[in-house]
Amino acid sequence: MFRRRLLLLSNYRPKDSNSPKTYTMNLPTLKTDRYDASDKYHEYAAAAKQESGYFKQKNAWYKDLKKLYYQMKIGKKVVDVPAVMKMAGLHDNGTPKMAIAEMTAPHIICRMEMTGRVTFTHNDSSWNWKPQKRDIDIEHCFPTFPYGKYNANHFRLQAPVPLVPPQFVPKTPMADLYILWEVEQWKMIAPIDPWLLKRITDSHFILLNGWNLTELERSVMNAHI
Repeated sequence: MFRRRLLLLSNYRPKDSNSPKTYTMNLPTLKTDRYDASDKYHEYAAAAKQESGYFKQKNAWYKDLKKLYYQMKIGKKVVDVPAVMKMAGLHDNGTPKMAIAEMTAPHIICRMEMTGRVTFTHNDSSWNWKPQKRDIDIEHCFPTFPYGKYNANHFRLQAPVPLVPPQFVPKTPMADLYILWEVEQWKMIAPIDPWLLKRITDSHFILLNGWNLTELERSVMNAHI
């Protein structure tokens, strides 16, 4: 399972030895020394203020790097979600092993296109559908597939978004908060072990928490799905 691969790449530390069901499991993260990150933050913060020549051309890149180095300099762990999705790959039946959704959403729709593009969205019902800003849209994420495989240029999957236990529900506004989790089966059944992330750029997030849903929590989730 992909979870074993994550454990090989990262460290597992129970937050409380008396609460083995509550933990923070570090996803593969982009790491740098906090002092180096501080220097880089100031470098890119200054560059982002420039509005001419090459600086203007790459302004969006500089702004993203400024945001991310700021998070690193204050000790946050940055997760490259498209890279994690690609690393996890697909199940034998061609469906993704991981999913991501806004924390407050009841379910997520995974839209797989024959070009290898995948979009995690909350609504793809319109005939002229396009990904929205809040969606997670990843080009060339997975292998391509022929039109004839599904008699369509795309197919869609659906899964429920994991429950967040009270101790992990942020007290601050919940904008830009997402849940990443491993999908064992793309069915409307409760998942197992999620991670709570905060979105910083289109592709990069910071890791806030991880936990193990208990048997009872999953049972109640299934009752409400």
